[in-house]
Amino acid sequence: PLQKIGKDPWLSCNRPVGEEDETCMFLNFTTIDDNFEIAYKEESAVRWLSGTNECRWPGIFCHEGSVVSIRLAGCSLNGPIPVELQFLNVLNY
Repeated sequence: PLQKIGKDPWLSCNRPVGEEDETCMFLNFTTIDDNFEIAYKEESAVRWLSGTNECRWPGIFCHEGSVVSIRLAGCSLNGPIPVELQFLNVLNY
C-alpha cells in the first residue's frame, strides 16, 4: 500500500545503534501529488552502514557486485555529495 507522509519526511534506514538489528522498513519514493505530498511504498530492507553488503542497502543497485546506481529520490537528503563516491568506478550518472 502507498502511504502519504507529507512534505518533508525523514526516510532512512540508518546504521544500527546499540541492540538494533540490521533490518528496517524503507519508504521507497513513488509519486508527488498536486499538493506536493509525497507517496511512498513501504519495503523491508537492511540498514545502511550495517555489516550487510552495500548491494543489499535500500536505493543501491549493483551489477556483478559493483554499485552502478544510487536512487534516493524523495528521501529529503541535503548537504554535500560525499567525495568517496569517486571510488565507485562503475557508477552510472
